[in-house]
Amino acid sequence: MNSDNNPKGKISDENPKLNVNKMQKEFVEMTQDFDIDSSNPSDLEKKYNAFIQNSQKEISSWQESQDKQREERIKRRTKNQKIRQKRQEQMQHRRQRNQTRTQEFFKKQQEEFKAKMQELEIHRQNRVNDRKKIAQLTSTESKLQNQAILADSQNIQDQIRQHRQDLRQKRQAARKTRQNYIQDSRKDYHAETKDIQQKNWNRFTRRQKRRTERFFNFQNRLWWRGYLSLLAWILGIFLILMAIIYIFKLMGIDLLEIISTT
Repeated sequence: MNSDNNPKGKISDENPKLNVNKMQKEFVEMTQDFDIDSSNPSDLEKKYNAFIQNSQKEISSWQESQDKQREERIKRRTKNQKIRQKRQEQMQHRRQRNQTRTQEFFKKQQEEFKAKMQELEIHRQNRVNDRKKIAQLTSTESKLQNQAILADSQNIQDQIRQHRQDLRQKRQAARKTRQNYIQDSRKDYHAETKDIQQKNWNRFTRRQKRRTERFFNFQNRLWWRGYLSLLAWILGIFLILMAIIYIFKLMGIDLLEIISTT
């Protein structure tokens, strides 16, 4: 009774909310500088795992704060030991369900993120292998061309001596044209591949962001269910008391008058 009249001893009924904006900002900062061609997927995966751990800790801390406030409200508002014990058991079951839901959600997020990182790593390895193959093919082509030129030069040495200057110019022009063609084809291929991968990556990050934001907002909406349950209990107790008073009144006994006189 004294704690209800004393403002210093009163527990606040206001429920703290998750800092969703902070989590979303951390997620955006973590993914916006990632480049699918130059960045290392394993580094981003480590950062994402750290982000998941921090998010789970923050949700766990928030849930502990919620449970502590609910326990304080049960102690203050419920005098019946059985009812108090039953509500504490309900609160414990709700806490376990929330923990299970949180663990399953983040486990699924990590699995999807890990699969995406593996896909990017395979893409990076394929790009490296393509460069090696292109270099090998270019080297082999140069060797074959040089061998052909040497064979022709042995058969037509007189013609080569007369037209050496023209042949050198033609070879240079052909080499330059070939190099330009290879470079242009390589640029077009990598640009198209990067554009496709970037679009896939952007869709993936947007989907992860929306799912995380919906989950955090859903956690913030769970607090009002406890209030509805508490109001239902209070209304039920009030109706029972009114029924008892009405029954005694029909019997000729006015409980309100007896209580007021005592």
